[in-house]
Amino acid sequence: MMEAAVQLTASEVTPIASRRPRITTADKAIVGMLGFCIVIGWSLELYWCVHRADLVPLAKTNWIANLFRIYGEADSSYFAVQSPLSLGLETLNVFVTQFLNLWLIYAIVQRKAYRHVLQLGIASYLTYSVIFYFWSEHLNGWGHMRVVSPWLMFLYIAPNLPWLFFHMYMIGHSGAAITKRFEAAA
Repeated sequence: MMEAAVQLTASEVTPIASRRPRITTADKAIVGMLGFCIVIGWSLELYWCVHRADLVPLAKTNWIANLFRIYGEADSSYFAVQSPLSLGLETLNVFVTQFLNLWLIYAIVQRKAYRHVLQLGIASYLTYSVIFYFWSEHLNGWGHMRVVSPWLMFLYIAPNLPWLFFHMYMIGHSGAAITKRFEAAA
């Protein structure tokens, strides 16, 4: 008796690990922006945390310190006279948030079930911190701004907007994914 030849399709011989869906375009964008946040956090913001007391003399010879001199026109708490708020925001960002960002990148790439909860938590806390930073300066009467002018308002707000908009996008992205899961379970 002849045995029937067995034909296998490509999906039947593909290893299980490679059957996971590819990373989406939205997830690639999120991973890319998280990478950007990590680079900025562990370069410019870490530099600020380490050298904040010496920025004024360093601004004459160091390009990073000079960037803080320029931004310091809009918010002197990042240049000449550091405030507890700016110190608190930046040290948390450098020494806590970047590790959370790495964890989130891992969760996205590995398709971990907790990914959207982690993403929602990080994005909510960072959105809140940017809004709190804006609001506290407003309540302070823009006291860290050399003079209140359209240019200095732009200089104060514009560098922070990518963080605000990106994290608001992440909130919407995870909120939609979590809602979809709840609707599917209902």
